[in-house]
Amino acid sequence: MTSDTFSQHSEEIAKRFLLTALVIDDELTIPSDSSAHGNLQNPTRDTLSRKQGTSSEKTSLRTLDVDRITQSFARQGMICGTISPQDEQSDYENLVRTAARADILVLDWQLNTQTNQTVLPLIEKILNNHLKNQLRLIAIYTGETDPENILNQIKAVFNEGDQIDFSGNDHYGIDLGAHRIVVYQKLGTVSTHKNLIVDEQKLVDHLIKHFANKVGGLISGLALTALSAVRENVYRILKCFGSDLDPAFLAHRACLPQPQDSEQHIIEQITSELYGIINDVITDQPSPAGMEAIKRWCDERFEDDQVIFQNPEIYKKGVLKILEYGIENQNAPMKAKNYNLLSDGFSKGQSSNNEVDLRLASLMCFRQVFTKSPKQLSTGTVIKCIDNEEFFLCITPKCDTVRLENPTPFLFLNLRSEKKGKALKLVVPVTENEFEIMKISMHPKDWRIIEFKPKSDSKYVASELSDQRYLFSSRTNGKYQWIGELKPEVAQSIAHSIGQRISRVPINKSEWLRREEKK
Repeated sequence: MTSDTFSQHSEEIAKRFLLTALVIDDELTIPSDSSAHGNLQNPTRDTLSRKQGTSSEKTSLRTLDVDRITQSFARQGMICGTISPQDEQSDYENLVRTAARADILVLDWQLNTQTNQTVLPLIEKILNNHLKNQLRLIAIYTGETDPENILNQIKAVFNEGDQIDFSGNDHYGIDLGAHRIVVYQKLGTVSTHKNLIVDEQKLVDHLIKHFANKVGGLISGLALTALSAVRENVYRILKCFGSDLDPAFLAHRACLPQPQDSEQHIIEQITSELYGIINDVITDQPSPAGMEAIKRWCDERFEDDQVIFQNPEIYKKGVLKILEYGIENQNAPMKAKNYNLLSDGFSKGQSSNNEVDLRLASLMCFRQVFTKSPKQLSTGTVIKCIDNEEFFLCITPKCDTVRLENPTPFLFLNLRSEKKGKALKLVVPVTENEFEIMKISMHPKDWRIIEFKPKSDSKYVASELSDQRYLFSSRTNGKYQWIGELKPEVAQSIAHSIGQRISRVPINKSEWLRREEKK
């Protein structure tokens, strides 16, 4: 399908990623086809009176047609399941386990009309379970008349999240970490927000737009497409790492000086294969972040065709030329020396002081470390001295940081907050939300050797958790905070630069000839 706008482009990416949905509602209706009801029984006086007493409720706006809503998800290529909670399901454990598998959750606000029990306890368990970082859209699809009150109750429980967003006059929503919660109202609801009232068959279209809006962007679209590609190519990975290789894996493990390293070795190979699959993403047409997507992005961002990088204003056509051919092109509408103005212009002045440039530069140098286990001191580890707040980069070869028996000296480069001057530089995440450009001091006089004692069980230098900080203790009891880990290729590049510097051969030659060489 060809996308005319960037929003539609993002929705197509979202559709590729979204696979499952779950509807939880205590009042579901099923099609009138008798085959859907199984064996029917003759009504008794008791069942007749019970049905008569609830007939007004069953025809009210609270009921949800199972067939209509599941078919609407099916049209978008998604599997949609439905659950009607029983009265005795007060702990919601089964519901939480099932909900953890769904990309989209559709919940009725009142799950028990007899006790007026809301879905809030269920939402709380879903957001706090072990999969709380799983990207998920939660839609409250209700007959309640006050959607803002619903979100206020949710905010009161979690005491976090952005302000309630009421944009475009078509939804109420709030972001809570990996989850976006939105509210829509069922047909027949008496509401002052007419655009919130949505038919079951059209609900899925609104939800896909919300999901795309949460993750929509050039980079995030590329990332989501890559993750979809990995999920679609699981067999290719398993084919490379089949069970027939188990004997070879065991032989490899048995031959290693540290047999437990064998798992990490295979993880590295799996990562390499994943890279091959993800690399195919950029060849897809249309590319998630290719020139066609960029043109649509600019169309939505710069409706008036004006992009302010400097004075005078540059029009969108000139910007597209920069993005397609580069700022070094002789026909570019701005000078290459003004590269620092680019991000601010693309963000319409919202990215001051190159904040996003710093974040991306850091992301491209440092690898993400999500594990809560102790950090290992190795090549590319950046640490900060607690006493004087100096920053250091470990360049001890990786093979010399493992299988340690005794206290071992580690070699470090000094990192300084100097933005000016020609030198190798890093953007260091000094705090979770603060980034700083630092110069890598290449002169031997600034190098440091610090001795650390390895852990006897793991035979490498490991950190200890203290006050939510990972700390390394030197042999002299100095404390050093773990800051981050450089990507292996970045650390190796820095080490290579040091090797080139050390390998320079000093010679005396004619000064006249030296000057001639510089011409």
